[in-house]
Amino acid sequence: MEIAVKEQLIAQTTARYAPNIPAASIHKLALLADQVYFPRNSTILELDEPQEQVYLI
Repeated sequence: MEIAVKEQLIAQTTARYAPNIPAASIHKLALLADQVYFPRNSTILELDEPQEQVYLI
């Protein structure tokens, strides 16, 4: 996925909750972001499981 698409998705996702995130911060997040696919009905995180990553679904 292109960096511009990642930036747009991150900006759209965060706009409702944090509308003033600087473009530089969104760019840095986009550089770190990866697109991941999970099979339908798969469990991504279990309840009370320590989280090492953040998923935007």
